[in-house]
Amino acid sequence: VDDAEDAKYGKGKRGDELPAELRRRESRLIKIRAAKAALEVEARESAERKAKEVEERLAKRAEEETRTAEKKEPSREADKKETKQKKTSRKEEK
Repeated sequence: VDDAEDAKYGKGKRGDELPAELRRRESRLIKIRAAKAALEVEARESAERKAKEVEERLAKRAEEETRTAEKKEPSREADKKETKQKKTSRKEEK
């Protein structure tokens, strides 16, 4: 029996092994799935990094706008006072 199977299927083979073509597809699918999973993880991490960078930039911009607005407010008040003083002095001149 062993000699007959060896002659028919090859030495060390039982005859119920998958053909090389099918083994290759399976291994290829396994590699594709693993690569896809790795790419998905990488894409997720990249998206999280970008979202964090955007949040940081927005926070920095808001902070800058707040700081800039605080600087401008006193000068606006000074401008209003100056304008009021000019109007008052013009009225007094008349």
